[in-house]
Amino acid sequence: MIHLALVAGVFLFGIVLWLVARKPLRVDLDLANPVSLIAGVVALVTFGVAQQMDRLFLHFVPPPVDMDTALQKYQVFFLVRAALLDGGALFPAVAVLLTSQLLPALFFLLCAVGLLVHRPSEREFASLMRRWLERVK
Repeated sequence: MIHLALVAGVFLFGIVLWLVARKPLRVDLDLANPVSLIAGVVALVTFGVAQQMDRLFLHFVPPPVDMDTALQKYQVFFLVRAALLDGGALFPAVAVLLTSQLLPALFFLLCAVGLLVHRPSEREFASLMRRWLERVK
């Protein structure tokens, strides 16, 4: 349900963005106004970190001792990754509103699609558990 709520929020923000920024977006990159570049860097960094969350999680979080703890840790893993992608999508959306440029809109779409694709699943949980157990051995 949390994943659906985050995806719906980003989708609705995208609709609001489209309705508010009705004028055609500029393709040029205005280097005098670094908002688009900063939004791009923020989106790419958060997207990259979200893609590597499983490795970071396995490295920094100790393996669970029982199934309840494993599920709790997976929930935290999922929430952190989803929050990264959500924030990575919203910052470029604000940049679109400020600059009327196309580049931040592309970064918004990148993070929004990343959030949509990275939903919690039994398969991902099983893979994470298997890798945790391999680390213990």
